[in-house]
Amino acid sequence: MKHLKTLLLRPTYFFERVGEQSISELFKYWAQVGLIFALEVMIMGFIGLGEYKKIIGFLNIASESFGPAAPVILAIISYLSTLFLGFTSLIISAGMTHLIAMIFGCRGYGKTLTAIVLGSTPSVILGGLPIVKYLAGLYVLILQIIGLSKLHKISIGKSLVIVLLPIIILVLFSLVLIGGLIFGLLRVLV
Repeated sequence: MKHLKTLLLRPTYFFERVGEQSISELFKYWAQVGLIFALEVMIMGFIGLGEYKKIIGFLNIASESFGPAAPVILAIISYLSTLFLGFTSLIISAGMTHLIAMIFGCRGYGKTLTAIVLGSTPSVILGGLPIVKYLAGLYVLILQIIGLSKLHKISIGKSLVIVLLPIIILVLFSLVLIGGLIFGLLRVLV
């Protein structure tokens, strides 16, 4: 956490020095970053801004049952889901990314995991803010590309392909799935 500013503002410098982190170190880091997100959720919930207003409205039962404590309950739920589901999804994402990285000669899943987890920081810190979350998502990609490049000592071009290829594959798979569903629905209706 003490290097958060360097990660966000000087990522090349940061990743040149950070080195591979253990999964336990990354989990501790993720837990700390998750606290920032939980605090954001709680504050936004209390003032009723952005998507938190929708979430609290959706969780009307919680709002009625817990009254003014609903944002605190929502913050706790958000923290736990960020901590466990978020970290688990990063491990899986890093695994898929590393499979592609291996094609380019990269070795060391821990380096890939480090780049993916640390690079995902903006999505947790800024991901709940309307409009800003989209910019944070783009910055996550940039940080992950830089992280992979520096930790695996490969070119930015190779790193770019490694990060974007899973996204492209997922988008294409989704389009094929949606197209298949639409085609199947049209066959039933016609």
